[in-house]
Amino acid sequence: MKVTAFQKKILLVFAICDFVLLVLFAASFIFKSKSNTIETRETVLLNATSLKSVSSIVITDGSSDGASVTLSRNDSFWSGTDSVTGTVWPADSQVVRNLMDVLVNVRTVRVKAVSENSWEDLGIDDKNAFSVKILDENSNELLSLFFGHVDSLTQRIAFRTSKDNTSYETDFDIRSYLNSNSSFWVDPFLFPVFLSGTASVNMQSSYRHGIMMPLSSLPEEPVNVLKKTFENGARAVFSVYETEDDIIIVPQFFASQSMTQLEQDAVRKCNYRYSLSQWTYERILEDWRDE
Repeated sequence: MKVTAFQKKILLVFAICDFVLLVLFAASFIFKSKSNTIETRETVLLNATSLKSVSSIVITDGSSDGASVTLSRNDSFWSGTDSVTGTVWPADSQVVRNLMDVLVNVRTVRVKAVSENSWEDLGIDDKNAFSVKILDENSNELLSLFFGHVDSLTQRIAFRTSKDNTSYETDFDIRSYLNSNSSFWVDPFLFPVFLSGTASVNMQSSYRHGIMMPLSSLPEEPVNVLKKTFENGARAVFSVYETEDDIIIVPQFFASQSMTQLEQDAVRKCNYRYSLSQWTYERILEDWRDE
């Protein structure tokens, strides 16, 4: 059958339409593929060149009535204070260094969203986020991070910075340091390392204290007072109080003259107290008698 010129035109129009539809169909797959691509980057949370400028670290739990811990550098060691106990205490400098290592290590971060609308779902809004702020000696902000929920499948934690609205996720390694409990950050030893200069002076120094206690009323007189002088000239006095439920130790420290003025001031400000088990207290008394 002979194809007329009109029919040829119709066939050509159909062929062109088919081609256009094919192109649009292919383009939709390309666009969808690009839209599903997760943007990743290799970066650090804190530039290593900023480490020497770090003067304090403020960690705040937005979901727990704003409970916070502030860690302050005092030349060779760190001290801390917290909003729950209201006390000043020697920090575990190794734990603080571990946190700094986590912040300066190169890591992979993935973009989750670019809008502030995602913050609440990810737990990184001001009301729910765990915030970590790094400040210099003039209280200038070197870094401000807000951490939220952990993905149960990938074990990556959502976070954002204070610089823009973008939300990210990264490895879980930072999670253990998002802690506003002073018992996590305090030097755990009966003889704190910042005072004695070592964690293993003798058997006594290996003893660890219990949980941190708030500033509250105590019996008028201690049941015992224990004193210790260290080789570096620093001294410690431990006042022992007994309540119905606990044995509470209130230490008082006297700095070594070899310490810098900043270090001596930090030692003088310590006013913390902690619980002690009966077993540990009895072992301490035995060792003290043997000295």
